[in-house]
Amino acid sequence: EPYVIEYNVRLGDPETQVILPRIENDIVELFNSFKDQTLNKHQIRLSANYIVNVVLAVEGYPGSYKKDINLSINGTSENSILFHAGTSINDGQLKTSGGRVMSVCGIGKTLNEAVQNAYMMTEQVVFNEKYYRKDIGKDIISYCK
Repeated sequence: EPYVIEYNVRLGDPETQVILPRIENDIVELFNSFKDQTLNKHQIRLSANYIVNVVLAVEGYPGSYKKDINLSINGTSENSILFHAGTSINDGQLKTSGGRVMSVCGIGKTLNEAVQNAYMMTEQVVFNEKYYRKDIGKDIISYCK
């Protein structure tokens, strides 16, 4: 008979990075309410904004990839959030230190705007051998038309 080997229900980085910024409540207060078993007394408020996450990786990831590649961020936007994952600072220089280097979240009032903001911000993060998918969110946009 079939049996369960593993439950894969973790809330991974990209999934968390698009959910948590939409929560308008004090997140520490919500976490404490888990501990105190009083979450049912809270009304969780979510932003109406859309958030789209594009993961920036080093070419070759998840297989073999280079490390210690110089990285620069040439600008920021109030319509984006950068999450460092595989980065480090060596001798004052930001560098790659893992295969999944950074997540770029674009924020927008529409899904199309969030996608555009995410991809505009990916261009501000510069490092050799940068790799990322260029189709994130675009299939949903075309499906919804």
